[in-house]
Amino acid sequence: MQPSRGTSIVAVVGIVLVPAASACSAAAGGARGSGRIDGGTASPDGDVEPPDGDGRDAHVPYDGPPDGHDGAERCNGVDDDGDGRVDEGCGCSPGDEQPCYPGDPSVAGVGRCTLGTQRCLDTGAEFGSWGPCLGAEPPGVERCNTLDDDCDGTPDDGCECEPGERRPCYDGPAGTADVGTCRSGEQSCIDATAGGSLWGRCDGARLPSEEACNGADDDCDGTTDEGCACTPGTSRECYEGPAGSAGVGRCRPGRQSCVSGSEGPAWGTCSGAVLPAAELCNGLDDDCDGPIDETCLCVPGATRACWTGPADARGVGVCRDGTQTCVLGPDGAGSDWGSCEGQRFPGAEACNGVDDDCDGVSDEDCACAPGATESCYEGPAGTRGRGECRDGLRTCIAGPGGVGSFWGSCTGWVGPATESCNGLDDDCDGASDEDCACRPGETRACYTGSPATRGVGRCRDGSQSCVVGGGGASWGSCVGEVLPTAESCNGVDDDCDGAVDDGVCLVPPTVRCPPDARTRPLVPVTLVGSASDPDGFIASWMWTLVSAPPGASGTFGSPASPTTPFTPNLVGVYTVRLTVTDNHGLTDSCMLTVTATGDGIRVELSWSVDRADVDLHLLRRAGGTGWFNVPNDCYFANRTPSWDAPGPADDPRLDIDDVDGFGPENINIDDPVVGHVYRVGVHYYANHGAGPAPSTVRIYCGDISVSPVHVASRTLTRGAGPPDANDFWRVADVRWDGADRCTVTPIDTLTTGGTARTTP
Repeated sequence: MQPSRGTSIVAVVGIVLVPAASACSAAAGGARGSGRIDGGTASPDGDVEPPDGDGRDAHVPYDGPPDGHDGAERCNGVDDDGDGRVDEGCGCSPGDEQPCYPGDPSVAGVGRCTLGTQRCLDTGAEFGSWGPCLGAEPPGVERCNTLDDDCDGTPDDGCECEPGERRPCYDGPAGTADVGTCRSGEQSCIDATAGGSLWGRCDGARLPSEEACNGADDDCDGTTDEGCACTPGTSRECYEGPAGSAGVGRCRPGRQSCVSGSEGPAWGTCSGAVLPAAELCNGLDDDCDGPIDETCLCVPGATRACWTGPADARGVGVCRDGTQTCVLGPDGAGSDWGSCEGQRFPGAEACNGVDDDCDGVSDEDCACAPGATESCYEGPAGTRGRGECRDGLRTCIAGPGGVGSFWGSCTGWVGPATESCNGLDDDCDGASDEDCACRPGETRACYTGSPATRGVGRCRDGSQSCVVGGGGASWGSCVGEVLPTAESCNGVDDDCDGAVDDGVCLVPPTVRCPPDARTRPLVPVTLVGSASDPDGFIASWMWTLVSAPPGASGTFGSPASPTTPFTPNLVGVYTVRLTVTDNHGLTDSCMLTVTATGDGIRVELSWSVDRADVDLHLLRRAGGTGWFNVPNDCYFANRTPSWDAPGPADDPRLDIDDVDGFGPENINIDDPVVGHVYRVGVHYYANHGAGPAPSTVRIYCGDISVSPVHVASRTLTRGAGPPDANDFWRVADVRWDGADRCTVTPIDTLTTGGTARTTP
């Protein structure tokens, strides 16, 4: 059967338009598939040879039959059986053309995928055979070119970036990029093997490393050389003296270098610094406190007249002034007047025509001429020269140390004696042997106790002999007798009343003291004692203070009770005794100690004169003012000032203000500020006629000891006029170092109260 030439039918398959195949039968033009077409070229015998030897176009991927087909090739311009050839075996009229697409028809016309053209080739048979599909563009590998190369409807899918593009990159921990030594790198966009694009490796980035003590932030955390004391090779200014003294007087900072060691870099020794030293009398501020030569009280080598004896004896009689020389202090620090040498003091009056005791009178208290003698008698009046009585002799003796003179004892005199029945007037009364009652040498039994006790219990007779004496012969004392005594608990009738141990076998009480106690000065501690008595009851209790620290005392709230509060007034150890007495009058005692410790800084003042009013001062040196200043001076007129940090912990308080003699006075700071310096002063406010006041200051630091860290003593005097004219004693500076430690720098200088108001 002959198909009509030039006639074609167009059908739509998917999105691809292809011409319908010409009607043909298996008998016309040869069997279906007898000719090889689609993608091949015509051979000399009219067959079409496929380019790759299997009849498929080499550039068309084989991915199986289109979806929904059974795999049989249909004459529709589509590769139905998925072998890469279109309409193979379909007859056609030579010279006809039809659109074609050698791949999945669903992608034809999508992206860069376009239809091709097929021509019907003349095979010499009744019908031609369709040739290869030419000009079709199948899906390719997606490239990053703004085109849809794989024809999936999306251009450049799988492209992370534009090939050749570059960007910064960093693979280190978040927050470390471009911090310290860390730096970002750079990465380029590259083509992916399977299509698309991706970012390549990050080149040139610098990530965190271990900190190296090199002046750089190696671990990129924003901090340089943390954990490093310093950077090797660097140096800095250094000064190890007291705060505020660098650059004052001769004090100068030094330098120290950072050196490497087994435990890392560390600052080396501070070299070249000049620190405070003892103040020398050299016109320089050696101790770097501002004033120059302030401890120099005189010019070394100068001399002056001096007198340390009684004021009213100076220049009287043999008394003469001495000489004082100005000497340098230990190691050349400061200067002061030395001891008074060569003075002559009052001596003992020597009965020598000279005023030895310098009272303006010579040889007073001289009763006689030393070495002279005279007769003497010391017996009763009326007996001198009678019977056996005789005069003696006495000699004039110089007093102790040659002071005055007096008659010595009368020696060799004979006074009245007991009459001895010897034919002599022994008692010098003018009669011999009167009152001779017995014969000398005679003995007899005797008993001097109550007749009712003689021979009862332990009582026994003694014996007595006739003796000469007392103006005659008489019975001597009764020797060897046993008389009644107080009944003892011993199984014997000691009081000779016929009853043994009657009412005396009593057991004393037993007292128990509480354990040793600790408290603070002026803070009561409760002492609880106990006692028992097996044969009676406790009739009385008594607490007493046995010993206390120097200048201290303690009070008992209920001294006659088993329980009493005890309040010590100063730091130190107090010994307390508890004594109980039972209803039989028997007693027992025990003792304990109460230790009073202080917090922070505690300063105590005591003096040894009654009626003297001496005041304790504590000056906050940071205030920069003189004494008697509110709020910087804590004393009787400013007892609880507010200093430094908020709250009362670092504020001083004057706990005791004594105005009538002996003290004590004390000032406490419970929690001083570390590094602060406090100055201790004492003012002789008023003496009330008491005269010089020997005073002692004790300084305690922390709550770990009852021993003072510094003790200073000085005698203060009252000037002529108001209190501002009286002595003001600068005692010491106390620097609080923390942790129950402080540093005390003695000052020990005197000025007046008036000067102290402007000069700390």
